[in-house]
Amino acid sequence: MNVIPLIGLVSIEKIQLTIELATYYTWQTDKSVTVIDNVARLAIDPAQLSDEPLTRVTGDITNTLTDTLRECDTDVVIVAVSEAAELDNLFVGLDIMTETLPDINLTTVGLVDLRTCDCFPNLREKLEDYADVHFLAPFNAEEVISTIEGAVG
Repeated sequence: MNVIPLIGLVSIEKIQLTIELATYYTWQTDKSVTVIDNVARLAIDPAQLSDEPLTRVTGDITNTLTDTLRECDTDVVIVAVSEAAELDNLFVGLDIMTETLPDINLTTVGLVDLRTCDCFPNLREKLEDYADVHFLAPFNAEEVISTIEGAVG
């Protein structure tokens, strides 16, 4: 199972990218997809997804993600992580998760915008240091997919 957490402060853009990635994996690669929505400010509208299962998880996802993934029976899981997530704990939790669930391929995606750069430079630094790949807004779904596919394959 490929697990793709999208991490950063950008709620609306993260939701849009989640939908675009889910659509790509469902229609272009014919893989089964589950979307886990943990965005704090907004919820993903299920009508914007094709037929991909959508699980809404509120609060800190760090301690529940492993159990949530055990319930997923799909090829790809896209996790729209809350903008309120504590990054140090999240990345430690993701490392522990990969040891607990050795059959997953984890590719963390850091999403950075100008607000993050200007107002939260420490957060930007963590995303650039900890995430497997990171992107600066505006986000191009094709570029993200190409980079993710390169990181996984």
